[in-house]
Amino acid sequence: MTAFVPRRGCPACASEESRTLYRCAFQDEPLLGFLRTYYNSECAAALPPGTYQVEKCDRCATLFQAEVGDEQLLSLIYGEWLDHVRDPEAELPAYAFDVANPRLSRDGHEIMTAAAFLRRPLGSLTTLDFGMGWGGWARVAHQLGCRSFGCELSENRIAYARRHGVTTVSLREAETLNADLINMEQVLEHLTDPRMVVASLAQALAPGGVLKIGVPQPTGAEEALANNRIRYPDIMPIQPLEHVNCFNAGALADLGREHGLRPVRPHLAARFAYLAHGGVDPRFPRNTLKEAIRPFYTFRSRRMLTMWLQKPI
Repeated sequence: MTAFVPRRGCPACASEESRTLYRCAFQDEPLLGFLRTYYNSECAAALPPGTYQVEKCDRCATLFQAEVGDEQLLSLIYGEWLDHVRDPEAELPAYAFDVANPRLSRDGHEIMTAAAFLRRPLGSLTTLDFGMGWGGWARVAHQLGCRSFGCELSENRIAYARRHGVTTVSLREAETLNADLINMEQVLEHLTDPRMVVASLAQALAPGGVLKIGVPQPTGAEEALANNRIRYPDIMPIQPLEHVNCFNAGALADLGREHGLRPVRPHLAARFAYLAHGGVDPRFPRNTLKEAIRPFYTFRSRRMLTMWLQKPI
């Protein structure tokens, strides 16, 4: 049996003071229509009784869902409803390009930026991809010579990553890694207990190491809720069932500080470190142009919030 469970307190700052922005049962409109469209009618009918209730923290302004799926429901959503890929290299062109061309990839360039920022040789880094999915980022790190680890719940994805050179670890095992760079891209918004995870990952960092977080920006979320626009992409930052946390930059920075991490940004020269590592190929002009522009907007995007949190040396 699956169920929804209540959460007490803000997932960013733990404050129990919040106000309700939106409330609707999953089996009522417009939620039911959203679920049928985004998933399908069969999935919508399989949900246990529950409420999509969005709270806004009075202290840090984080948006969060007050009810979240239990372990069984989350396994159903992420293991069956959303997991339709069997061979990412055959079915996902961007994934296939990145693992075939690690030095040209966005992930590769990000790892090169970290090496330049930390003033470390690229091949000397220990990296962890937390919530690695099919392990694309971790595979790129491995091919660039890093000591690469990945952490994931799906056994199928763990097995796939292992076949391609990625060493997988549990969250508890990760705490002993002394990682120089931890990647957590589009993961934190899904977690029912993000504070616990950030605490563990802060422990996993080596002195001077960086935790990189990427989450959806809250742009437009409150307006969509106020106008009852429960549709994609309007509601994406606080999407029912999946995006149970919607962070802002201040809340993420404070969460990092609580665990001894401080916000940092790599200087512009470090963001172009890929130029010294063979990160350009004239055979792929579109990719070259995209990567030339990316360093200027990574930390300014209205769609994605990117933050680097560094552990003191």
